[in-house]
Amino acid sequence: MATVHVAPVLTSSLLGVNLSQYDVAPGRFAAGTQVMTTQGGLFQYCNVLSAISTYNAVIIDDSGNASNLTTTNATAATGIGKMVGVAQTSIAVSCFGWIQRQGKLVVNVAAQCQDFVPLFTTATPGVVDDVTVSECLILGLNIYTSASNATAATGWAAGPLQMFPFANPA
Repeated sequence: MATVHVAPVLTSSLLGVNLSQYDVAPGRFAAGTQVMTTQGGLFQYCNVLSAISTYNAVIIDDSGNASNLTTTNATAATGIGKMVGVAQTSIAVSCFGWIQRQGKLVVNVAAQCQDFVPLFTTATPGVVDDVTVSECLILGLNIYTSASNATAATGWAAGPLQMFPFANPA
């Protein structure tokens, strides 16, 4: 039986902000602008450098540019320490949209990913997993349910997500 995931309500306390739509040109906000939601979430307005699918994890640089998160771009010279978020809606390449960085969210996870364990980058764009081979920990991200098949899982970002170097002590 497939698990159905319902995306969190995408509303902001800032009037006029629709967090589930994207702009083909810069909107009323500068890339990097952040807003809080009425449910305590945090979203950041980003310039999308690669097409992002719904629930994909993304990496965000200091200029507000976002790309699908992979181990490759997380381990680039400027990767560790970058901001991480999760797209709650699809955003086309070269467009501007809102990426969630904190609060209740849905994220794409690899098969057999366990709940309540640290999550790491993978080679698959936008997908995270509990396997520590990448040594790129997504600090603060947790999922509530295990994924028996590659799917999206409901999770929680305790604070604004970011990359963190991690060496497996085993």
